[in-house]
Amino acid sequence: MKRTNLRTPLLLILAIIMLFAVLVACESADDDPAPAPAPANGGDDQTEDTPPPADPPQEGDGIHLTWWGLEAQADGKEQVIASFEAQNPGITVSWSGHSNETLHQNLQISAVNDTLPSLWFQWGGALGGRYVQYGVTRDLTQFAAENNWDQKFTAASLDLMTLHGQLSAWPRSVNALVVYYRIDIFEELGLSVPTTMAEFHNVVETIHAAGIIPINTASVPGWHIMRLWEQFLEYYAGAAQHDQLQIFATPWEGNQAVIDSFTTFQRYADSGFFPDGFISMEHADLVMLLYPGLAAMQIEGQWWDNQILMDEQDLSLYGFFALPNGGTNRVSAFGEGFFFNDNLSDAEFQAAIALLEYFFQQSNVDAHPGMYGMPIPQIGREDGVPADQVNVPRIFEVASANGAFTISDQALPPIVVDALFNVLDYLALGTMTPEDAASFMQRAIERHEAGE
Repeated sequence: MKRTNLRTPLLLILAIIMLFAVLVACESADDDPAPAPAPANGGDDQTEDTPPPADPPQEGDGIHLTWWGLEAQADGKEQVIASFEAQNPGITVSWSGHSNETLHQNLQISAVNDTLPSLWFQWGGALGGRYVQYGVTRDLTQFAAENNWDQKFTAASLDLMTLHGQLSAWPRSVNALVVYYRIDIFEELGLSVPTTMAEFHNVVETIHAAGIIPINTASVPGWHIMRLWEQFLEYYAGAAQHDQLQIFATPWEGNQAVIDSFTTFQRYADSGFFPDGFISMEHADLVMLLYPGLAAMQIEGQWWDNQILMDEQDLSLYGFFALPNGGTNRVSAFGEGFFFNDNLSDAEFQAAIALLEYFFQQSNVDAHPGMYGMPIPQIGREDGVPADQVNVPRIFEVASANGAFTISDQALPPIVVDALFNVLDYLALGTMTPEDAASFMQRAIERHEAGE
């Protein structure tokens, strides 16, 4: 069976790069290299408080919406919801925050039991695409065309939320991953930002020799350690072959680039370059090592600026760089969005759209920046990044210059992603060879292609 494509890789990457280019243009057009704070009135009148494209239901409709998302994005959400309810009598909203894994589990159970919420947060690619395949999400294609979403949202964000041929979600963010590093540790050890993979290996070894954890990562549930491994795959395979591997146009079994990427990952695990016990650690545990300076580097996206500030840490201690993975040093990228239950009545759907229109008003973004993925992926708002998140526009500048590839756990279908997470654990534990890991991945691909 031919694999069902979850996105068109080349067009997607080009769209992401186009968004990055817009961000760079917005940044470079200002004489001051530091990002300017968003205007109090939101700047563009057409993007701040414009009426929603669908009229919200009127008082007396008695509409109740349920909304699921990440607990990490909950700061201020209850206040915004309360304000929305006050301005829209007859509409009530129940918000529920979850951890990453709990959200995945609850959504999948609810999809089977037909008990999904009215709207929910989800990543793009294979993660969000599964709900489209289940037939439980509302197809937004016609609604978006009728309401000119191509003039509201950036092209990259719409492409990332187009899954299995339909626009499937309201775009929340476009994200680019880099290596955040402790500037003070680099300075103390006389290290410079690496520009080649050989230099990166040397930086890692020097930090480890100083008794500091070089790569701060965790294996529960697997997507964080994946972020380093996919950089090794990009390096050994090169951009073109990496893209071919992601769509299974090139076999994984016996592929030297795949084997080399697993070999280098295993060497890092064996050498103690990760935290002790990382196999059983969760991502949330990592700040306990990074913030006190016990670890030097951590792969995160531009949202990490906001996380550091929300945790009341000193952002000036942190710099970033694109991991030197060869070629143009492409960064890993992905999208996020809000999906709608296909069982919603028209009135409920209109209320959900009105909720998100209100949620993304600039006044709410200014008051509660921690709830949002910066920059907001809407036309005219690309430069509205809080001034204290100094790395965000610079990260997108690097992404624009370097290009991007789709992050592995969105590029690959779930059965293959699960196999990848298992493989990385087996390699770290020394219970699997890199050659066997490549074969294990090929068997998972075959199961996917067989329709399992």
